[in-house]
Parts: sequence; structure tokens; C-alpha cells
Amino acid sequence: MASREDKAPSGEFLDAVRERALKERAQRHLAEQALKVRAGELVAKDEVIAEWSGHADSTGSKHRNMQLGMERAESVKLYLYDQHNVPLHKMNVLSFGEDRPMAQNDTPEGRAQNRRVVIRVRS
Repeated sequence: MASREDKAPSGEFLDAVRERALKERAQRHLAEQALKVRAGELVAKDEVIAEWSGHADSTGSKHRNMQLGMERAESVKLYLYDQHNVPLHKMNVLSFGEDRPMAQNDTPEGRAQNRRVVIRVRS
């Protein structure tokens, strides 16, 4: 099974989850991802599945960070369904919470990088 990972714009999803509004830059990025998922579905012999994993910084409890990661991933999934007609059964969501940081959590910039959603497209 082939896979490719692509990161959504980091740091923008905390507000998106709370406000249910994605910033323009995030919307453009997700539109590109939706096209890739839907194009792959048309040309692939096997089904294409997009796996969205939500991540958080290390502030707050481990349990809450797992929830935030899941909320981020769900927010992206629902956006792609509502705005780009990507079928729900083609998208899986999961959360890694604070367990897979890509930057140190001791600065605001590092924490912003750790608040993200990662896509993995499998065909």
C-alpha cells in the first residue's frame, strides 16, 4: 500500500476547532488535498483512503490534548466533506495528542508547530 504524508498549515487549527472557521490559507491547502484524494479515487485500482491525524502541543492534560487532536482532525474531515464533497467513508481520523511533536514545546512558535493536522493518503 503506497502512502504519502503532507502537513496542513501548522498552528491554524486551534482557532478553527473553536470557531469552526478555517483561515483562507488552510482552506486552499485543504482544497488541494481534497483534489488529490478525489483524483486518486478516480485512477486508483484500489480504494483511496485519507487518514487525518490531529496533534497538540504539551500544554494542558494529556487527555485534553488527545481530545484537541481528535477535534482538529474531525474539523478537517467535516470541512472536506462539506466544502469539497470528499466522501466521509474515504477519510479516517485519529489523534496523537502531544505524543509526536515536531518542535520543542518551550516556545510559542514551537507549540504552534505542534498544533497541526497531518494527512496520509493511502491507495
